[in-house]
Amino acid sequence: MISLENLSLQFAGQRVFENVNLMIGPKDKIGLVGKNGAGKSTMLRLFMNELLPDEGRVVIDSDVSLGYLPQQINCTDTRTVFEETLTAFEEFRKIEKDIEHLNQQLANRSDYESESYMELVELLSEKNDRLHILNAGNIDALCEQTLT
Repeated sequence: MISLENLSLQFAGQRVFENVNLMIGPKDKIGLVGKNGAGKSTMLRLFMNELLPDEGRVVIDSDVSLGYLPQQINCTDTRTVFEETLTAFEEFRKIEKDIEHLNQQLANRSDYESESYMELVELLSEKNDRLHILNAGNIDALCEQTLT
């Protein structure tokens, strides 16, 4: 769940949001629609913690994952559009690398009954659960879907 609670924000003395309350449930599908300058990108930047509100708060449950590709991308000439879009999926990639690292650690151990081994197994389970919750699947396919 994502919620905005009594959120207010202003830029250069201009009020962008004032006492906004919003709740987005786990199965809700939403679209941000509005004129240019209405605050759609600003709202997304608040969701991504790129901006902090002047008042109120943004609450995002720990099992929620947000992917966001900004309108204005600070990209280099060395990356393709596809590679740039992949940056929106960095959390997936990090979890996958963590899982690979944990599997390597477990494979090199023989102290199966030790507390530290069990802690690694538990951490691996948590990472796998998180990846499943995020529904990462094939990241390249998700990236292609994002671009189409």
